[in-house]
Amino acid sequence: MGRTEFDLVELYPEVVVYEGSQEWSALFVNGERRQIGDHYLTDEAIRELFGVKTIQSDDFLLGGDGSGRDGTPPPARTLAEVEAYTAERTAREVRAGELRAEAARLVAEANALDGR
Repeated sequence: MGRTEFDLVELYPEVVVYEGSQEWSALFVNGERRQIGDHYLTDEAIRELFGVKTIQSDDFLLGGDGSGRDGTPPPARTLAEVEAYTAERTAREVRAGELRAEAARLVAEANALDGR
């Protein structure tokens, strides 16, 4: 059974990040320094601490630019929306690949017919 937010608060009642003016920051957990280094290293340590799953993808934008203006879709409000968009995008990419392969075959066939 997974941890709840209440379990995490009991384990880590105090999580503090000092973010310096340059590239460095420090993570303190329950009063003790746990990480120091570039900001991204501190971010990674926090994600690891809380078991955050990170997915590098723009799919949460649902094909838009994040603004929801000019007819573009607004960003996803739920994870289910992101997952549905990802499945649809993947299916479109697969179909596009199939069509490209068919087009290449047809071009080759046409070239063979007229001697190219």
